[in-house]
Amino acid sequence: TKEEDTILEKQVNERKYNYIKQTLLEYFKINGTARNDKEINEYRKITNSDLCSGEDRALSYNAKHDFYYINSLYYFAIGDLMNYYSHQKKLVVLFETHPERLQEEAKNYLAALGNYYNICLSFKKYEECLGIIKKIRAVPAKSIRTQILIFSYSYERELGLYLATNEYNKGISLVEDIEKGIRLYKGKIQNVSIISFCFHLAKLYFVTKEYSKSLRWLNKILNDQTLKDSGPEHHCFSRIMNLIVHFELGNYDLLAYIVKSTYRFLHKRNRLYKFETSILNFIRKKLPKGTSQKVLIEIFKELKTELEEITRDPFEKTVLEYFDFISWAESKIENRPFAEIVREKATSTKNESGRQ
Repeated sequence: TKEEDTILEKQVNERKYNYIKQTLLEYFKINGTARNDKEINEYRKITNSDLCSGEDRALSYNAKHDFYYINSLYYFAIGDLMNYYSHQKKLVVLFETHPERLQEEAKNYLAALGNYYNICLSFKKYEECLGIIKKIRAVPAKSIRTQILIFSYSYERELGLYLATNEYNKGISLVEDIEKGIRLYKGKIQNVSIISFCFHLAKLYFVTKEYSKSLRWLNKILNDQTLKDSGPEHHCFSRIMNLIVHFELGNYDLLAYIVKSTYRFLHKRNRLYKFETSILNFIRKKLPKGTSQKVLIEIFKELKTELEEITRDPFEKTVLEYFDFISWAESKIENRPFAEIVREKATSTKNESGRQ
C-alpha cells in the first residue's frame, strides 16, 4: 500500500508539473518574451505554485525535468538571463547524469543543449558554445527525426556563433550544407528552425553587404504562409530588418508601402513598442527629409540617440540581440562599413572583459 501511495503521489506530482509546463509553453508561443510589467505578471500567474519554488518539490526524474524546464522558460520570458542560464545548465546536467534516458529522450536533450547554447552565446561564453555544438553532433542519430534535430540545432548554433564572433567567411562556408539539409529534410524540419536559419542567413548577408541575398532569406520568412504562426519574435524583427535592407538597396519607392504593411502587422500582433515605432517613424517621416548627405547624417544621429535612450529600458534592450540597429545607424553617420563597426565593438568588449 505504501508503494502504491508513493507511485500515485509521483504520478500526480508529474501531472501537475506537466500542466504548468504546457500552459506556460502555449502562452510563450503566442506572446514571446515579456515587453512590459503586465506581460511579466501574466507569466508569474502561470508559475505561481509551490511546485515552482524548489527542485525538492519534484518527486521524480520527469518532475525534475519539468521543474527545470518551467523555470528556464519563465526566467527567459521575463528577461532574467542569469537565472535562465542557471536552470538551463541544471537541466542539461540532469540529462547527462541519467545516460540511460538519453537514447529515448534525444529530442529533449538536444533541445536543452540548444537552449543552453543560446544563453552561453548571450554571455559570450564562446568556448562553451563550441563544446555544446560538439555535444549536439555526438548524440547518436538512431532515427530520421534525431538526424533532423542534430542538423538543425548544430548548424543554427554554428551559424549564430560565427555571426557573434564576426567570422563571416566561416558562416558563408556553411550556406551550401545548410541549403542541402533544408532540401533533404523538406517538410520535416520544424518551422522555428527554418525561420532561425533564414534570419541568421539574412543577417550574415546584410553584414557582408550582399543585400539582395539578405532580402531573399527575409522573404522566405515573410512570404511563406506555412511559417506565419511560428517564431513571433523573428517575424517582427524580420519585418523591421526588411525595411532596412530595402533602404540599402535604394528601393525608396517601395518603402512607403512596406512601412504601412509593417505597421499594420505589428499593430495587429500587439508588438508595436517604442523600438518598432522609432524605426517606422524614422523611415516614414524623417528619411524623406534627407535631401543631402549632411542632413542625412543629422537624421541618423537623431535615430542613434533615440535608440540608445530606448534600449536603456530592459524590455526594449533585447532588440539588439536580433540585430544591432545602433551600430547600423553609426555606420551611416561615420560612412563606414557596418561590419567594421560591429567588429570594433566586439574587440573593445573583449579587451575590457580581459582587463577585468
